[in-house]
Amino acid sequence: MQQRTPLARSPHSRRVSARVIRRPDLSRILRLFAALLLGLLSTHVARAAQLDDASGRLEQELVARIGYVHAEHQRRLKAAVLAYRDRHFHLALRQFHALARVGEAEAQFYLGQMYDLGQGVAADPVRAFSWYHAAARQGHLDAQHNLAIAYAEGLGVRADIHKAVRWWIQSADQGNIDAQYNLGMVFIMGHGDLPPNPAQAVRWWRKAAVNGDALAQYNLGTLYANGEGTRTNYCEAVRWWRRSAANGMREAEQLLAQVRKQANFSRCW
Repeated sequence: MQQRTPLARSPHSRRVSARVIRRPDLSRILRLFAALLLGLLSTHVARAAQLDDASGRLEQELVARIGYVHAEHQRRLKAAVLAYRDRHFHLALRQFHALARVGEAEAQFYLGQMYDLGQGVAADPVRAFSWYHAAARQGHLDAQHNLAIAYAEGLGVRADIHKAVRWWIQSADQGNIDAQYNLGMVFIMGHGDLPPNPAQAVRWWRKAAVNGDALAQYNLGTLYANGEGTRTNYCEAVRWWRRSAANGMREAEQLLAQVRKQANFSRCW
């Protein structure tokens, strides 16, 4: 009988890498504001020609003002991020607070991380949760990931694995590899009243594995070898273990050396 291959397990991870600052869709904002202005002007200007002239001037003014505000926000955000990376946390904290209060999602995420990790301020899981939640609601994928961790572990909020899964899915659907990995871990192990679901573990670990996560590649190979959540496929297991080993997973190298001698895997080389 084929011996079952153990999974490489790890706790819920907060592996958030340095992020590229995303720019909002300014053209969409301008279209929305221009439409609003045109609607307001129509109630006050009787003639079509006057309406066109007035709306044109106001739209130009609006473009200039929004462009200035946007550029100023980006300048301050970049300065805050540089201060953060240089570990000038008190300076970064002031800048992030000012930007977060006017709805800048990236600043809200950084504030959440600073309160989470106690950077330049006493660690405060409740405030960390609040800022992660604000950024997550705006679609910030790393904030969604960390918010899910807060729900999974009860950090600053009552633990709720179902809410954690919902936020991880939102983050994972945007391409966050850590969220994809953690979903695989939750579904293979189960958590609280969430039962194990190996098929879902295969689904999410495959996404993370395709995106290059060595641990997900290792675990996906293991699920193929053990026939958990999918049909047993020894050669597919070997294929994913090889990719994991190529990405530096030592356990995958060791496992490949072991299974090479087993009959079930002999045709995979």
